[in-house]
Amino acid sequence: MQFLEINSAWEIDEYFPDRSDVNPSALSNGLLRANTQLENARNEGRIARDASVFRIAVWHHPVTGNEKIASDAFLDQLRQEGFKLCLHGHVHEDRAELIGYTHPRKIYAAGAGSFGAPTRQRPESTPRLYNLIEVWRDHRKARIHTRCLRKDGGAWEPWAVWPGGDQNQKRGWYEIPFAPGVDQP
Repeated sequence: MQFLEINSAWEIDEYFPDRSDVNPSALSNGLLRANTQLENARNEGRIARDASVFRIAVWHHPVTGNEKIASDAFLDQLRQEGFKLCLHGHVHEDRAELIGYTHPRKIYAAGAGSFGAPTRQRPESTPRLYNLIEVWRDHRKARIHTRCLRKDGGAWEPWAVWPGGDQNQKRGWYEIPFAPGVDQP
């Protein structure tokens, strides 16, 4: 598994607090370093030459909605480099999105909610949230478990908002299929 951290706040300052974007040069540099890291690991025998590596990109701002990153063209570079899952924050709510669903290389974005934001910074009736990500060993799918804290001092529990097996069921998790023919339950 490999994580690539991307700074989506590099242009933000006190005068332009909403100017989120990804610097193309920084992204290219990060991808080169990530590829070099993988090649070194293969050459040194830390991973097998033919081992598949599950690549996850992480940044702060969402790529959809009202507060989205100015340009989402960087997603094409991530697709080309084999990234399938992206994690973001900022909107303080749970999100599960397939970006560019007609593209042959699917890329998914998961918003984690907000582990620590106070009530006034979260959407109405949204508790504190975090995601626990479970990736299958063969990388064919991932399960995103969403956990919530309904009241301060309480216990963390599943945030059952995701569609279940039938129309009357809600789950505290959802699955993302990465391999062809893998269906979501």
